[in-house]
Amino acid sequence: MDFYCGAGGTTRGLLDAGGYVIAGIDKDDQCRDTYQRNNPNLTLDRQQPLFLDFDMFARSSAHSTGQQHLALQRLEVLIPQHRDDNPDLPLLFAICAPCQAFTKFVQRRLTDDRAAARDRDRDLLAQTIPFVDRFRPELVLSENVASIRNARYGSIWSDFQDAMQTIGYTVSDGRVCASRFGVPQHRRRSVVLAYRTNGSPELDPIVWTQFRPG
Repeated sequence: MDFYCGAGGTTRGLLDAGGYVIAGIDKDDQCRDTYQRNNPNLTLDRQQPLFLDFDMFARSSAHSTGQQHLALQRLEVLIPQHRDDNPDLPLLFAICAPCQAFTKFVQRRLTDDRAAARDRDRDLLAQTIPFVDRFRPELVLSENVASIRNARYGSIWSDFQDAMQTIGYTVSDGRVCASRFGVPQHRRRSVVLAYRTNGSPELDPIVWTQFRPG
């Protein structure tokens, strides 16, 4: 599952690595056509990933358009179906919240409404914890700009990790540079890799060390 998928950058990486993507979730429906046309699955049933148009915030007085309950209901159908069909395959949640809220460069000259939206979006990582807790994926991946861990953004990054540890995940956190992985770009990113402590699949320790941040 690819949370905050946009046009599908993370989905494309997962597919190129041999994975199968059930669905991408993003509230911007304008991404739907690009996402599905460019990211067909080439394994299992060779179907296109679904594009689920949901606002991931829990509905509240502060977020009257929140659709978290609807997203949970939809995944309550999708995930058990795929787990029944492929019981030996681990489930991974890719949770890459929009990075604009953690990048000073794109926050210059914003209107008041856009600035408020950026501030609100900083809470999107926390909105996925109920999904991790409910569906217990074997693996969780989260990636964002390196500056997400800066003090000016509070403890958002560490709070996300603490929440996963509380519900039973072993978490590895660090910074990586894209150039270390064959990308012709000097681009530092913050990455979290986590696996479910109880009932997780066997992970080859050599492979885990190679991709472990830091």
